Amino acid sequence: MELSKSMFSLISFSTTGNETYKNDIFSLPNKFYDSIAAGTPVIVKNTFVSMVKLVEKYGIGVVIDPSDVEGSVKKILDAFENYEYYRQNVEKCKHLFVWDEEKEGEFLEFVFKD
Repeated sequence: MELSKSMFSLISFSTTGNETYKNDIFSLPNKFYDSIAAGTPVIVKNTFVSMVKLVEKYGIGVVIDPSDVEGSVKKILDAFENYEYYRQNVEKCKHLFVWDEEKEGEFLEFVFKD
């Protein structure tokens, strides 16, 4: 599937079934960055602390609670109704999430500094 052709990208998973598994809580999977780079707003699970902070800070998608199906469906439908708002926010800030030559230079400078 091409992310740029999707209205939203859903990011909701559990690798261990353990809700306190730190790798899941603080993960920032490639799909998150790929979605933003493609201009696609995201729908993320509320337990993903790092992604939730970014989604809420930049208004680049919605946060859902899979255990609250009715509330999650409402949030997704509201996001669909306000799709242009989320799409524009993604366009405004996607440069922050894309690895480019400038970021590469900053990274190399950091790694090789004395």
